[in-house]
Amino acid sequence: MFVHRETIKVVSNFFYVFVGERARPLRNWFGMEISFEKPLIPITKVVAREDFPHSAVGEFVDIGGFTRVIVEVIQNSIKVTAPEGFTRRFNYHRLRELYGPRPEPPPQLAPEPPPEAAPAVPEPAGEIQELNFDREARAIREYFAFPDYPKCLLGELVNVAGYIGVVVSVENESIKVRSRQGTSRKYNASVLQKLPANTA
Repeated sequence: MFVHRETIKVVSNFFYVFVGERARPLRNWFGMEISFEKPLIPITKVVAREDFPHSAVGEFVDIGGFTRVIVEVIQNSIKVTAPEGFTRRFNYHRLRELYGPRPEPPPQLAPEPPPEAAPAVPEPAGEIQELNFDREARAIREYFAFPDYPKCLLGELVNVAGYIGVVVSVENESIKVRSRQGTSRKYNASVLQKLPANTA
């Protein structure tokens, strides 16, 4: 059926319907065909494209339950039109935030194991722990004549040139003397035998 072309109706300010002509595909100002017969695409798939929003122009999309055709990109917005002729703009950055793929969470780093406690330093082998200072100290030279010197000094409270302490260990020719105050000194048993009598 033909009708005289007497009326031109502007729909939504960007495509024309010529009343009285045969039905023609709707086009926007750039001559792009606007079709509502295309397969409906969820907005989530559209915003996931690397070249979105420009690749989305002409797509028939579902945005939150509203079906529209994307007809134009204007600055930070996309312009869409509904089959009824209503138009609307959406900020495509916001659409990416709402419907775009979620970034993968950073990998969880395995917790570092707690530092190992430093092993306790063992007491030197051969040292006696129970020290008796409540007795009279003997001069070290009194032990020189003993056949088992210096081994016989172990545990004895001795006076070595004024330094008084208990012999806590004897290792070969080395003796270790510990005072009541907790300080320790080491002496060479053979050297002590060679010192003058008033020294040892």
